Amino acid sequence: MMIGPIRAIFALFLLVGGGFAWAGAEPGALAKQGAWQAFILPDAAKPVCYALAWPAKSESAYAKRGAVYPTVTHRPADGSTGAVSFAAGYPLKTESQVSVQIGNESFRLYTVEETAWVLDADEKKLLAALRVGKEVVVKGISARGTATTDIFPLAGFQPALAAIDKARAVKR
Repeated sequence: MMIGPIRAIFALFLLVGGGFAWAGAEPGALAKQGAWQAFILPDAAKPVCYALAWPAKSESAYAKRGAVYPTVTHRPADGSTGAVSFAAGYPLKTESQVSVQIGNESFRLYTVEETAWVLDADEKKLLAALRVGKEVVVKGISARGTATTDIFPLAGFQPALAAIDKARAVKR
């Protein structure tokens, strides 16, 4: 298991979404198959579960870039299930959009700092495409104007999603 990136993801959760309740908790592995892994962040009341993957291929002119990964998150304390986001590993261009391509399906995600988020209206459609697709291609523009393309395999996405769904009793 890749401890460094997992701790980076854990730090992200501590910084956003009221994560301070998890101080001292370590993420626990739920599943790993193909490119995807599923985790749970323990909390006395409502653990957060998330699935993530690392890119099979990244194209950019960056010499140094932070962690790049898509996540699907269940955050029950906020009443949120199936929240899809993509961490770019760099500050994204202000008011830009990130394009996501899965097979013949295309999505435009809005950006906040280093993360691209799917609009609520498109979340179910994007999740459905992730479940049947072979790969997801993500294209973004950094605050400096650098274009990036990241390709994530979807092998293992279904079992990772099923693991976080089971841990949070989410029905599909």
